[in-house]
Amino acid sequence: MAYTPLAKIRFDRRTLVLRLLFLFGVCFPQIAACLPGLEIPYLDTPPVIDGIIDEPVWEKAKKTTDFTQLQPKEGEPMTEETVAYIGYDSRDLYVAFHAKDSEPQKIRAHLAPRDQISGDDWLGIILDTFGDQRRAYEFFSNPLGIQMDLFSSAGTEDLAPDFVWHAAGRLSPDGYTAEFRIPLKSLRFPDIENQRWRVCFVRNIERKNEKGLWPLFHADSGSLFSQMADLRGIHGITPGGRLELIPEFTASKSMPFEYQKNSSHLDSWNMRAGANVRYGISPNWAMDAAYNPDFSQVEADQPQIQANQRFPLFFPEKRPFFMEGADLFSTPLRIVNTRTIVEPQYGFKLTGKQNAWSGGALLANDRSRNESSFNIFRLNRDIGSESTVGAIYSGRELGAGEYNRVAGVDGKFRLSKLYTLQFQGVGSFTKEGGGRAC
Repeated sequence: MAYTPLAKIRFDRRTLVLRLLFLFGVCFPQIAACLPGLEIPYLDTPPVIDGIIDEPVWEKAKKTTDFTQLQPKEGEPMTEETVAYIGYDSRDLYVAFHAKDSEPQKIRAHLAPRDQISGDDWLGIILDTFGDQRRAYEFFSNPLGIQMDLFSSAGTEDLAPDFVWHAAGRLSPDGYTAEFRIPLKSLRFPDIENQRWRVCFVRNIERKNEKGLWPLFHADSGSLFSQMADLRGIHGITPGGRLELIPEFTASKSMPFEYQKNSSHLDSWNMRAGANVRYGISPNWAMDAAYNPDFSQVEADQPQIQANQRFPLFFPEKRPFFMEGADLFSTPLRIVNTRTIVEPQYGFKLTGKQNAWSGGALLANDRSRNESSFNIFRLNRDIGSESTVGAIYSGRELGAGEYNRVAGVDGKFRLSKLYTLQFQGVGSFTKEGGGRAC
């Protein structure tokens, strides 16, 4: 039996993380009356998402301009004009941009893979659908309609999720235009009549190293989350479908015959069946289950150098079952790494948020680790609009009394506009036997 204590305490003067587009931190309270807002209209006719803003329906959408710089000159107007439009109907959220440019021939745009447009000009929208200033969906596009989407939680951005949404972009003589259609079923939001979301529009001009956004942002006034605009007027919508069933069946044959484990066999055929189920218990809570899942459709990992590494390599999670609600298991120290579950036979997951409480549970069996079982639990509590405390447990049971179990507590507290206190304490309990380390 081994016990390994771990602890992490961090005290930052400015907890702001600059990644692709802006400085992020934890939330700083704002007086509601001082916050900007948009009254979003209902669109009777959906626009065609072709990258051209020529349908009359866009005249009914809410229009906003006055983008200001985040960098290099914070608070000053952007050097190029930007117009953003937004509207919705019972199924989708619609967004459009007209990004004008005085030198359109210098616009940077490439036919790149998804999520790899950070070196291009791009623009997009950030949505806090719960209005709690803690997490947000981010949707971006370059001038050719190549998508980039992220999920941000407490200032940490994750590129791994690939949401279902549509984008189109077109270069034009005076710049470029882009249109988005974001299905409401791709978003999580409260099941209430009148929604109260928060929104921010962003634009990047790569050749000028200029990033701007609406509404106005000041780095010394707190995080971007706390300075986003209220998005009002959305009502009468409901979260997406409550039940999703995805059965799977594969059959393969090779000459000479190669026997595949964990498959059924008919003559020289290897056959495998499985299923994934997602059920919305409530608008805020979802259950996912998988049996014998086949992740062959998931994109391959980017190559990494493995020689002379002091620390383990971490690959992003791309498997759909493990990506749902993954932000809820995130802590300052990496306690949960679902990529260690290599070949799950079955899995069960419950994730969600109810009022000030959020958390989840993940149970899985891994055939690649001698039928080892994984048990992961997370509980988090919001304190006011500023701070959070939480607890986490992650255990792997190998059988024969062998195990590796990790448990801990963590918290983040906003002390003032510029000061944040963050801590995490973790204990690791390991039992080894038979010459095998857990």
